[in-house]
Amino acid sequence: MTNENMLEVVGLLVGYTEPYGDSSIDEVRYKNQEKIICLLENGIEDLIHNAEYKNRSEYSISKIGNRAYEALKSLKCSIEEIL
Repeated sequence: MTNENMLEVVGLLVGYTEPYGDSSIDEVRYKNQEKIICLLENGIEDLIHNAEYKNRSEYSISKIGNRAYEALKSLKCSIEEIL
């Protein structure tokens, strides 16, 4: 499955999250946002764990660790811009 297809499937499973201004619609969107938060927290935990492998001598292991580390650094910058 391509990344684009995966994002499309996740979007269909989660649904809209942007506030609408109607309390009944926004309650559904709040619950959808909670689904995204769950996915992100789980994914970030995985990245944190994998980043610990960035200095391993085995190429395939360090490749995964370095990519996780770089992704976390990028996420940190994005988060710092909004907070």
